[in-house]
Amino acid sequence: MEQEFYAHHSNVTDPRDLSSLLVGLPNDLPALSKVVRGAVVHRNETFKRFGFEVPQERFKESEIRFFRDIVQFLGGMHERPADQRLAGTCRDFCITLCAVLRQVGIPARMRGGYADYFPPYAWDDHWVVEYWLDGPDWQIADPQMAEAAEHYAVDFDVDNVPRERFVTAGEAWLACRGGDQDPAVYTASVIEQAGMGVIQGTVVRDLAALNRLEVFPWDSWGLMTRNFDELTEEELTLLDQAAEIGAKGGPLDQAIRLYQEHPQLQAPAHIVGS
Repeated sequence: MEQEFYAHHSNVTDPRDLSSLLVGLPNDLPALSKVVRGAVVHRNETFKRFGFEVPQERFKESEIRFFRDIVQFLGGMHERPADQRLAGTCRDFCITLCAVLRQVGIPARMRGGYADYFPPYAWDDHWVVEYWLDGPDWQIADPQMAEAAEHYAVDFDVDNVPRERFVTAGEAWLACRGGDQDPAVYTASVIEQAGMGVIQGTVVRDLAALNRLEVFPWDSWGLMTRNFDELTEEELTLLDQAAEIGAKGGPLDQAIRLYQEHPQLQAPAHIVGS
């Protein structure tokens, strides 16, 4: 069952021998989002939100790949002052929320795409969490935004982000391929790039996330390393297939089959871990 698959830990979200540090977690989404915000801060937002700059040497905290190592770094998931939280990126908010949701049995998965609430960008590269409660569909949570609404174009419940405010990489890819959208509107502002080459990478990373492999936004392998203008028809077709699955959020069996049958889509061992 799809929900059961996403209710279980991945290799990335599993706290392993540190699960005792998660005893007593609340079991509802708003409270768990608050736990995450008490443990993680975005490394680029601290000055305008909290009045301090993260030292450059602390930027490496966002390179902690596995949740177990995040828990070890923090010493638990208790709330702490902003300058003592993990200095991360949107991925750290999402991986931590995914992990604590799964820890209490709530299906959760990371999704890569583009949000429209980071002006002046029409659609900026971002990661969120989809979670499943009573159905009939997945809902979106953006744990990074709750304490930052006044700094962005956030006029909605960040624990239930409207679908029209976030598009998956698959939706963006298909809109551009079909001529319904200009690729230039999809940006990765942190690296000052936009267009199909940017979307291409996120399509592959999002497929990995649907396979319960939560990667860094800057991880690159296989089809991501190919210049968009040099992609063959076969490679474009494969990306179209990945995008169609990403746009629909599954079905899970198709996401797994496509990922497993095509080495160009599969993350290397150092990303997968063990």
